[in-house]
Amino acid sequence: MKSNIVSWFAHAGITIFAGIIGLIVFGSLTSGLVLGVGFYLGREVSQHERKEKGSNPLKGFYVWNWSLDAKMDLLFPLIFSILLVVLVNYI
Repeated sequence: MKSNIVSWFAHAGITIFAGIIGLIVFGSLTSGLVLGVGFYLGREVSQHERKEKGSNPLKGFYVWNWSLDAKMDLLFPLIFSILLVVLVNYI
């Protein structure tokens, strides 16, 4: 399967939007970003568990077995969240 860089940035954008919602609802940008990244972590783990056909529930956490696209779908929201928190707190 071909990697799609547009989806990586879309995942990051949705996570940033979750951060803004967290800022509005909970008063904390970080809580929204953590929820956004947590959503994508759970999504990627469950997709990999499904591919393993339930042979071992922990195999979903074997990140080294994930495809490049799956890794980037999680890594981009994580990187953008960290950059946003650093930007907001230190600038």
